[in-house]
Amino acid sequence: MSGCGCKSYAPGHNCHVIQATKANSDPMSWYPATVTALQQEEVTLEYEDGSTCRLWRHGGFDDRVAVGTSLLACERWSLLSVAGKDGRYQLSIEVRESSWRRGGLPEDRPQPYMAGVVSNETGEGVDILHS
Repeated sequence: MSGCGCKSYAPGHNCHVIQATKANSDPMSWYPATVTALQQEEVTLEYEDGSTCRLWRHGGFDDRVAVGTSLLACERWSLLSVAGKDGRYQLSIEVRESSWRRGGLPEDRPQPYMAGVVSNETGEGVDILHS
């Protein structure tokens, strides 16, 4: 098994190549945030404007995310970008309490296209956009 340890590609499980490609092709949907709470499989993020969002990940976040961790969140495509030892990694998440960032994005935002990369070893997306 890769990613979260199961075969599912539903939000919060494994990152699918299509999901990573969509997210990395949509740079306007990524927002900097800080983890303010972590409880088993859920985290609470606080964005720069003070708004918050709760996210879930099957199997939790291991040691990749802790209270105070700065990361990039993409609610629209259900991904987090977290700094790792050898670059940035994307973790598939399920948005439990979405903010305006999920569905409130303007339709006329720029749409540059950039391929996403998924690790064959872990099954998670490698964030080439923000590394």
